[in-house]
Amino acid sequence: MGAGLGVAMVPDCARSFAAHFGIRFLALRAPALKREFFVYQRRSLALSPAAQAFAQMLRTQARER
Repeated sequence: MGAGLGVAMVPDCARSFAAHFGIRFLALRAPALKREFFVYQRRSLALSPAAQAFAQMLRTQARER
């Protein structure tokens, strides 16, 4: 990418790396990209507070879309 030889589809949060790597971002209008996320946990073990917060954020984002 930085050598001008590639194309990548990345999430919007990757924009913060643009200046450092000398790359530019172009917004895609269509088709809409869709990803699935899964949270796995062992039945006998509780999630850490950080993992619980992450799982809750994923659920909230999924409901809003």
